[in-house]
Amino acid sequence: MILECPLHDQTLFYGVPDGTPKGTQVSTSVWLTESVDRGIRRTLHRHDYSTAIDYLIQRSMIPQYVVPEHEHSPWVFVHVDLHNDNIIIDEEYNIKGIIDWDCNFAVPLQKAATFPKLLENVPGGAPPGLPATHAYLDFAADKRYFLSILAEKEMKRTNGTSITQLMETSSERNFFEMSHHRVPVHREFVSRFCSRTRENVGATLKEVERFLDINPMFKARDEAMMRTVQMLEELLH
Repeated sequence: MILECPLHDQTLFYGVPDGTPKGTQVSTSVWLTESVDRGIRRTLHRHDYSTAIDYLIQRSMIPQYVVPEHEHSPWVFVHVDLHNDNIIIDEEYNIKGIIDWDCNFAVPLQKAATFPKLLENVPGGAPPGLPATHAYLDFAADKRYFLSILAEKEMKRTNGTSITQLMETSSERNFFEMSHHRVPVHREFVSRFCSRTRENVGATLKEVERFLDINPMFKARDEAMMRTVQMLEELLH
């Protein structure tokens, strides 16, 4: 189904590392690494070393959030403003068209295979002012129904359910991915999964070296890097 409509070589591939040739997709691991590295670069530039450590801990977690069989799957288009005003339906609620494609781009398949926002409840991701009774609803039943319909459609189209299966674990991945660029979501993720244990700190020190290897704008002797490493080493004692 995905390969039926290959992407044009002028397609904007969102979030790839600087220097990647236009129209070139990268692996899901590389894409996620660049997503986290943007947060590390941002916090180091503003001397927020503690938050940089949180991002480095997240960097060590990347393998947990990559679906191995989709590491090199073809990238797909996403519509970044898909709400009811942009979906055309007939009198029987059959979708007849989708409009407002002015701002669209391609992302790794596992990023695209997520639930619609109206069914998702990412911790820290609720709009400001949304009543708590709405922000913390349990959408499990709606998600199960959504997946059952998707599986039925996918089976008829492809004789398989690979996208449906990918979506079954999308909430955890979406939480991780959104935490890289949404401050409230990042705080929620860090509070749950980024404790400064010896194991996490040890893994983070290794990530410093890997970060420097592919981010040449930073050097090991830069004050920002030295301060970050110093804070990590102090956590081990």
